[in-house]
Order: sequence, then structure tokens, then C-alpha cells
Amino acid sequence: ALFLYNTSTYEMEGVFVATERPGLDLNPEAWCQHKVRPGSRDPRSDAEGPTGSPFPAQVRVRAVTQWPPAAAERFEHLLRWHPNGTSFDLTLDTGTTRALIHSIRPSPGPD
Repeated sequence: ALFLYNTSTYEMEGVFVATERPGLDLNPEAWCQHKVRPGSRDPRSDAEGPTGSPFPAQVRVRAVTQWPPAAAERFEHLLRWHPNGTSFDLTLDTGTTRALIHSIRPSPGPD
């Protein structure tokens, strides 16, 4: 299971599964603020051409669930946070993965 944590909104999305092996710059413009056409000058750089994604390690995924993003209050207690308080251990054991899925799953609405 894969999850996407938005560091700007502090929300978790998931569940996703990988559809192929991971690689570097599978989408060179992924998460870029400014899109750059191939062969044009990137205004963020002194070099010619695009500088690539700020997150070059990537994997193509397929969504397993169609849940809305979950606020951090619903899952943060399950994660091992690093001392800096801004990131957490990215490796989850089976029990933590199941608990995370349960915590981000939307509550059933009234019938």
C-alpha cells in the first residue's frame, strides 16, 4: 500500500498501489510550480532546459480507494515522527499500515 502525504495541507491520501517499478524523473515536471517546455530556459536555473522535478524518485500508481484526503489529526498518532517534527518514518509495518488505512477511511454516513 502507498499513501500520499501533502506537506502543505498536512493531509494523507490513499490507498494506492504501484503499477510499475520505481524510477527517476518518470514525470520530470511532477510537483513543479512552473512548467517548462523541453529546450526552453527554466527561469529557476542558470542552465538551459528544465531542472526536473523537486522529487525525482517516483513510481506510477493506481488508486485503490476514492476517499477524500484525511486530516493529520486522524493518523498522526500512528506514525514515528523524526525529531525535527516535520517528517516521519516512511516504512510502515503491516499492523501500522492496516491501522493507517482504517484511520483515513471515511466514516460511514447516516443511513
